[in-house]
Amino acid sequence: MEQNKVRTYTLYAVGEVALVMIGILLALQVNNWNEERLDRIKEQEILHDLKVEFEANLVDLQRTLNEHRIVYAELKELQQISLSGNFDNPALDSLTFGFIRWFTFTDRPGASSNLINSGNLNLISNKELRDLITQWPGIAADVKDDEVFMVDYIREILMPLLAELYPLSNVEQVNDRWIRSFEGYRLDLYETVKPLEQVNWNRLLDNNTFQSHLALRKLLQTHSMIEGEKAERACLEILRLINEELGLLL
Repeated sequence: MEQNKVRTYTLYAVGEVALVMIGILLALQVNNWNEERLDRIKEQEILHDLKVEFEANLVDLQRTLNEHRIVYAELKELQQISLSGNFDNPALDSLTFGFIRWFTFTDRPGASSNLINSGNLNLISNKELRDLITQWPGIAADVKDDEVFMVDYIREILMPLLAELYPLSNVEQVNDRWIRSFEGYRLDLYETVKPLEQVNWNRLLDNNTFQSHLALRKLLQTHSMIEGEKAERACLEILRLINEELGLLL
């Protein structure tokens, strides 16, 4: 009889311990499930912020890429006219402006920088997307480094050279047409005063130093396009993966 009581109490105790263990495990499971649910909610918020950031990045990248391609075409045409010896081309002033025209890409590193700096990158469940976001600052820096170099090159070397061989006041007329294409342009924003001067195109286009820098500028322009297109591909892939995670792809 005593043995039966001991056995009963033992089974009861084991049962209670088991119930407590099951309760603890269930509580842990519910807690883990709740944390996972909160992480996925946070991930969706982050993905929406990243989508806004990289859509803006893509717009500005494509703007600068388009400008790079236009300037490359202008520099190439300037070389072709130089070789042809036909200096009566009415587009020469506009093409010459391309020799000293610059523009820069401005990325919006808000959500991605916060994500990396806060150590919350692991909230992004897609490993491919995490890797691309980690690589993005370096990709954007390559684009901007090229453009900073180009701006310094134009300001410090090309502008002084062109000022010796060409009336830079002519650029005012071309710049006026260029500015008119900007969003937000107003009639009172810019007004040309000095008329176009006669240009000795032989003096400019037959100058060996000018032609050397024209070729180099075109080469640098090509490199800027390569870096820009690499960044554009990365940006498009990041957006594709974000939309996929958000369920926005059909």
